[in-house]
Amino acid sequence: MLEPARDIVLAITSSLRITASWESFRKMTKPDASAYITARASKESNAEASAIINRIKDYYGKKLWHQLTEDVKVAMMMPEISDKCGMYTEFVKEFESKLNAVSLAQIVIGAARSELADSPPKALAFVSELLDSDGKKTVVSGDSEAQVLLLSEVATLHLRSNETDVCKKRITVARELVDSSADMSSVVHSAFYKSAAEYHKVIGTAADFFKNALQFLAYTATENVPAAEQSQWAFDIGIAALVGTDVYNFGEVLAHGIMTNLKGSEHDWLLRLLEAFHEGDLQKFDKVCEASSAQMNDQPALVAHQEFIRQKITLLALMQLASARSDSRNLSFKEIQATCRMPPEEVEFLLMRAMSLGLITGVIDNVDEVVVISRVQPRVMDRAGIGMMAERLATWCSNVSATLESMGKNSKGIF
Repeated sequence: MLEPARDIVLAITSSLRITASWESFRKMTKPDASAYITARASKESNAEASAIINRIKDYYGKKLWHQLTEDVKVAMMMPEISDKCGMYTEFVKEFESKLNAVSLAQIVIGAARSELADSPPKALAFVSELLDSDGKKTVVSGDSEAQVLLLSEVATLHLRSNETDVCKKRITVARELVDSSADMSSVVHSAFYKSAAEYHKVIGTAADFFKNALQFLAYTATENVPAAEQSQWAFDIGIAALVGTDVYNFGEVLAHGIMTNLKGSEHDWLLRLLEAFHEGDLQKFDKVCEASSAQMNDQPALVAHQEFIRQKITLLALMQLASARSDSRNLSFKEIQATCRMPPEEVEFLLMRAMSLGLITGVIDNVDEVVVISRVQPRVMDRAGIGMMAERLATWCSNVSATLESMGKNSKGIF
């Protein structure tokens, strides 16, 4: 009866010895961060690379984690530094739990972009190690900002591999984290909205691309967008504004500095087209279309939405007409017909369409063929629009003063 028990004890003892031996072997073979960075410092021949590697070595020895983190982030951006992935795997990984989670995510992303850009699957495997996998927690699991940075990068890599469904899932998870936090940094917001905009560009949802692209630009300084990409962003945003549903605020588009990249370029026609939409100027719109018909016909999105684009500029012409009236918001059907260049029988339909979209609010009088406008959807205005509003405000103030003066003269017996 004792034999089985003795066998069990021997098996457990043997197992413990094997485990202990494996732990000892693992510790012996674990990369030595100090030895690695010392070797790197002695091998660097480039002056700039040698300087920063030696600083990193010094900070590591003194356990100055913040200074070390900042220099490693810089090193990941330097073309003079080689084997960035190795620096993370053999050096940073040993003490990564001591670093700021967002900075750690930036280091990993920087290494992947620098050395694995030509191989999205390899980059994906490298970056994904820091994300939760099969319930396994990582050093950044508790940090929402770091999670969003990594998820955004992973989503972009899936998109480059034409895995749009997986990309969408990653963006959805990241968006939930962004929406649940009110104090994420601009760096994190910029990375997320860029990834989301690129996804919507690929699948062809213009309105969603437009919204996410504007958010990306709102959190990103123009100088931080590579010069080679600025013109492309400006062009894509301009096209999306024209064909996107529910996009009627063109002042918001033109107000961003990145749109100046279109001026004088091969896409200058697009800038002039956007200006025509912002001003609600049908005559200017027709002139641009006539002069740049060849360029516009080369854009499949514009060709496919040409009827919608004409409807949109007509609605904007109506909004501009209503906004420009300083004396009265009563518009006759004839005025609308002349300004919007349309048949009489289509005026009422135009008004109903504008009201259904929330562009204007008012009451249509079919008998007298008049519409009384009570509200026009607010828009971002340029200097000319602000000047017009200032004149209207001055007129209103003058009318109020005249009314008060009249009441003062004619109501002495009452007050």
